[in-house]
Amino acid sequence: MRRTIVLIAENPASEKSIEGLCPPLEPADGTRLHEGLILDSLRKFGSVPDSELVVSYAPASAIDFFSCTNSKADTFILRTETDRIKGIDGVFQELCDHDRSVIAMGSDSPTLPARCVELAFDSLASGSVDLVLGPVESGGCYLIGVNEHRPELLANIEWNADLVKSLVERAASLDMGWYLLPEWYSVERSSDLAHLKAELFDQWATNPSAPITKALLGELKTAGKV
Repeated sequence: MRRTIVLIAENPASEKSIEGLCPPLEPADGTRLHEGLILDSLRKFGSVPDSELVVSYAPASAIDFFSCTNSKADTFILRTETDRIKGIDGVFQELCDHDRSVIAMGSDSPTLPARCVELAFDSLASGSVDLVLGPVESGGCYLIGVNEHRPELLANIEWNADLVKSLVERAASLDMGWYLLPEWYSVERSSDLAHLKAELFDQWATNPSAPITKALLGELKTAGKV
């Protein structure tokens, strides 16, 4: 079975990308940091064995950035849907087929162990799991994976703190087997910066993850901006 990772990404300079980080960061610093998150995510998840990487990007002008990242992406797909859930459903509709597992994930969890993605694919290949969810500590998901497009799965679902609960309940009503990955975090708000800084600088010896993000965050740390 083919294994496809879809990285849902925004132009790092867009207001939507950095609104939760500014303040405390200035817009220019927020843009640089978000770019680092994306580049580290592309590097890490583009190296997951036996899988292909697709970038679902927005807006259309962002292709200039993504096409110059030297990533291992196999395909770039323009995402026209602004609603996050509808955008993911569109990805599943376009890419799912009878011989492909598709995982959609954000570009703001660069320290997530690649093993979590492999575990998601292994679960989908087990024959008993139809839906894999990666819960975010603050609510939402860092990853949603399926083996087939089920329009009713995401219909009228809202992206909020109860997302995982809503999807599990929906999966149960559709007689879909589901699996929860370890909880992680995404870098979307100012409070997430402290978590990221602690992970990259206090635990670097055991977690050599997200080197580009670490370098950028180190510059901001030295300048007293984080």
